[in-house]
Amino acid sequence: KLSVLDVSFPNNVIFIFYQRVRSDKETVVLDLDETLIHSVGNIQDADVTLKVGKNVLKFNIRPYCYRFLEEMDKHYNVIVYTASTESYAHPIVEYLNKPKRTIKAVLSRGHCL
Repeated sequence: KLSVLDVSFPNNVIFIFYQRVRSDKETVVLDLDETLIHSVGNIQDADVTLKVGKNVLKFNIRPYCYRFLEEMDKHYNVIVYTASTESYAHPIVEYLNKPKRTIKAVLSRGHCL
């Protein structure tokens, strides 16, 4: 499971401490929804469906998403943010990370002030 170890906000600057950071790279934070994926309402419209407990996550992966993440990973530590919950974000990020572990951490609604 990818997780943020600590988030602090001294002087209104966000400091994120997370696992598997590479110090020779800058960090980029990408929005999960509408940037990397697009959630859909109908299962017939979904490219991907994930059963998580009693819920089914239905979404489409944006064109060139994997290629984009691979290129970003060459230059940045990639963190994904969503305004939704961790229980929503983690299964999707795990799915996106299957080909290569390009996403290093996830921030969600619980990390907001």
